[in-house]
Amino acid sequence: MSPDQNAGVETPTAPHDKAGPATGRFKILITGMFLPHTDVEIRELADIADVVVNLEPSRAELFELVRDVDAIMLDTTPVDAELLDHAPRLKAVIMYGVGTDQIDGVAAAERGVIVSNSPRAFSTDVAEQAIALLFSLTRQVGPANDDIRNRQHWDTYGPTYSPIRLRGKTLGLVGLGRIGRETARIASGIGMHIVAYDPYLDPDRTSPADSDIRLCADLPELLAQSDAVSLHLPLTDGTRGLIGADELAQMKPGSYLINVSRGALIDQAALHAALESGHLAGAGLDVLDPEPPDWDDPLLQSRNLVLTPHLGWKSDLSLMEVEMDADAEVRRILLGQAPKFQMNG
Repeated sequence: MSPDQNAGVETPTAPHDKAGPATGRFKILITGMFLPHTDVEIRELADIADVVVNLEPSRAELFELVRDVDAIMLDTTPVDAELLDHAPRLKAVIMYGVGTDQIDGVAAAERGVIVSNSPRAFSTDVAEQAIALLFSLTRQVGPANDDIRNRQHWDTYGPTYSPIRLRGKTLGLVGLGRIGRETARIASGIGMHIVAYDPYLDPDRTSPADSDIRLCADLPELLAQSDAVSLHLPLTDGTRGLIGADELAQMKPGSYLINVSRGALIDQAALHAALESGHLAGAGLDVLDPEPPDWDDPLLQSRNLVLTPHLGWKSDLSLMEVEMDADAEVRRILLGQAPKFQMNG
């Protein structure tokens, strides 16, 4: 819609009493994003906004770009107080996907900027990744694949591999948000018992599906009871290093650890020691700290470790879905409606 076509249309009311654009149209910046459909987003938001796409600007270029934008949509770009101070008209920062740990939510709230995300699209994919990693470990897929491809071994009947059956085993979920609940649904479907601990769980937000999940009073209780533990928490000051040497020692001997959230939730040196000692039967990690890893990190050489390069969010359907959800969220905020997924304020 061109500016003259927009004549006579009431200018949308912006939240937080920030001045709206003089033209009656908003301006949105898409940056630090590596999803494939920005042309679709431009088209989807064309009725209310001019969309500027600059995926890898320098810091100085970014300061100039945000000078007159009403919203920023991003994936990897850090948003701190300095950047926010260069964006006096900014009303919203929308994260593609789940995490918002690179965004200073406190600084944004102080400036009346809504921070939100688009978490629903990735929930099934990340949950499936967690279960895929667990299956790979318990069925010994990684070591067997390596042995065959390296023409080293073919042991059908001998003691080289010791797969275990997941049916009847207990899966402990640390975090019971969308992804944690979806992981519970899939694991329940293969006959696993589910226990969970979530320090942020609001008892008033439990659902009927949670009736099959037994809540633990604290993390040590969950670790002691679980045959496998899967992490589904955001990275915060309170969760960084959540799983260290003490927590690994509290896990059942021969159990498994899965992480599809953020690498820094785990003390990786302590994890390496637990794998090498045999206390843990294995670990499956879709995330590391840092990413990409130090290729000389001895953890990467552990035979009982399955690794993927932070691709749990990705599928044939999730790419378009997350962009459409982000578009819908930025539209709601700019038109003065309540956001669905606000992360601050």
